[in-house]
Amino acid sequence: GGDSVTPGTPSLTGLHVKYLTRATAEYRDGIRPHAAMKTMVEYLDDPAIEKLSFYYALREPASRKQKTPGDPEKGRKLSESCSSCHGKNGISGDPLVPSLAAQDFRYLVQATIGYRDNKRKHQGMFGAVEKFTNQQITDLSAFYAMQQAEKPNGVYVPEEPRLLIENKCVLCHGPRGFSNEFDKPRLAGQSEAYLISAMQQYANGSRSHTAMQAMADVLSLIEIEGIAAYYARQKE
Repeated sequence: GGDSVTPGTPSLTGLHVKYLTRATAEYRDGIRPHAAMKTMVEYLDDPAIEKLSFYYALREPASRKQKTPGDPEKGRKLSESCSSCHGKNGISGDPLVPSLAAQDFRYLVQATIGYRDNKRKHQGMFGAVEKFTNQQITDLSAFYAMQQAEKPNGVYVPEEPRLLIENKCVLCHGPRGFSNEFDKPRLAGQSEAYLISAMQQYANGSRSHTAMQAMADVLSLIEIEGIAAYYARQKE
């Protein structure tokens, strides 16, 4: 179910689908070096990774009782400098920043020491913890390990393409994608691969258009592919 029972292995529940998708893809592509993880996920394409991420992100995290050698109260004070990114009590409000609440204690210690010693490469994390002692990292990890994890906000079961098209796309692009407005492109009959690429570019901001960025940012790859397939099949 994604709630780790192996010390040193992170739980996957409580993490946003966008974070899980990006992290898993980075393991697959070797950006995050981890031989076992690469072997586990190297056969997955992007849609499969997203489906796997939805499975964990939509689960209710289990309550966990962890015994730690750290001092959670000292860790609470240390966590104040972490809350701007990881949220109060380790509940992140940023889909691409992991929540730390109820995460495995040993994993938190190992990961944080890795960032401090610059063995795990992340400039922001290195700057945040480079002066922490081992005991401070132990206390900080104890604090987060004792918090209650929550399902991430804004994660929902992907909608049917038909509903998304009727409720959003038709308003600008017309029925079945046959736009009658000079400044709105026709989507009917366009290349499916092109439509997927364009919507992903709007979602990640590499293609600029305020309305389209707002529309695409909330779409999963599953939804984007469904919309693209629908419009690609439309003919006169």
